Amino acid sequence: MKKTPFEIACKKMGINPTLLPGVEGLPEIIAKRQIADYKLDIIADATGKRVDFSTSTMKYTGWIEYIPSLRRFVYAGTVCAHTITSLGARFWFSDRNTAIKFTKDNIDLINDLHQN
Repeated sequence: MKKTPFEIACKKMGINPTLLPGVEGLPEIIAKRQIADYKLDIIADATGKRVDFSTSTMKYTGWIEYIPSLRRFVYAGTVCAHTITSLGARFWFSDRNTAIKFTKDNIDLINDLHQN
C-alpha cells in the first residue's frame, strides 16, 4: 500500500503517524481543520526547506484558487512575490519545486484546513 506524504514525513522526522492532536469533543469541522494543520506542518517541516522570514532570500508557495463549482481549492501555480492574503500562507519554501510538490501532493489536506 502506498504511503501518504504524512506517513513518509513522520518516518523522516521520527514521529509516530498514529499520534494525532486531541480533538475529542470538538465539532467535526474544527477537528478536521486541526488534524489537517498538524499534518501539513509535519510534512512541510520534513522537507527541510521551510524559509526563515528574517532573511531577504526568495520564498515560494503553491498558489491555490477556490473554484465555487467544485467547492474546493485547486493548485493554480507557484509564486514568489510580495502578497497579501487572507489564507494561511504559512507554507513557504526555499525553492519553487518544493512549493509545487507540497501543494499538489497535499491539496486534500489544504482543502480540509480551509473548510467552512
